Amino acid sequence: PNNRKTIYQLAKIVEERIMTKLRQEVEIINVDPKEIHGELFSGAIDKIAHIKKIQTKLGWMPKYSIEETIDTVIDYWLERIVNEKYYFKVI
Repeated sequence: PNNRKTIYQLAKIVEERIMTKLRQEVEIINVDPKEIHGELFSGAIDKIAHIKKIQTKLGWMPKYSIEETIDTVIDYWLERIVNEKYYFKVI
């Protein structure tokens, strides 16, 4: 429930985390989803998972914040890039 973010907000968090970890500039590029997914694309207004049911039935609670999760993903890819000489560029 505390991790509710728009795609842009997520991009800003990733941008900040990459700049902090890599000391490298990041550019967020806004793209029309129809350009990527085609003319029939229709974005949902609000896709928010409601976790009350899983909390009630299973007693589950999230352990990590969105920032911690993003850091884990960045660290994973950094390790792959360094150890496996893996290179990628997002365009």
